[in-house]
Amino acid sequence: MAHSQLPVPLLTSGGYAPPLSDAILQFKYGGRVELAEVFAQRLARAWTPGSAIQLVPVPLNPLRAAERGYNQAALLCRELARRWRCRTVFPLYRRGSAGDSSQLGARARWDRVVREVHAKPAQRLVGDYAIVDDVVTSGATALRCAQEIVRCGGKVVAVLAVARAGPPV
Repeated sequence: MAHSQLPVPLLTSGGYAPPLSDAILQFKYGGRVELAEVFAQRLARAWTPGSAIQLVPVPLNPLRAAERGYNQAALLCRELARRWRCRTVFPLYRRGSAGDSSQLGARARWDRVVREVHAKPAQRLVGDYAIVDDVVTSGATALRCAQEIVRCGGKVVAVLAVARAGPPV
């Protein structure tokens, strides 16, 4: 399977273009955490999960999380979990640089995310999982998260993102 192909459906609430992209930037970098509720509402219209779904936020580098004061994917999970009455779990972590990957090509993104995204040691997962992020560009991060969840015994049934940027995943 090519690194840019997701093994599960990618469900988004729109393309990464104004005004949605402007709102995502405010959410991600401008401290507008209240937008998590609006984005979760949009995502909830795009997909209805099975009864036993567990949500997994894409992990954020600890330096980036400290800089922002929050992980935007975790905030989205919290709002979706409230709507769907399901759990958010945190089986993944990110290490390595906190650099911006938005300008990297697909291969460079993949190489970076393989080094950075991992399941927590001795992690065992059971059941169905949906990976949640704000934006999917190349699909590399979502694919790496899915690989780690599956490696630990879980089944990934969807990737949810507020917006889709870049070429088809």
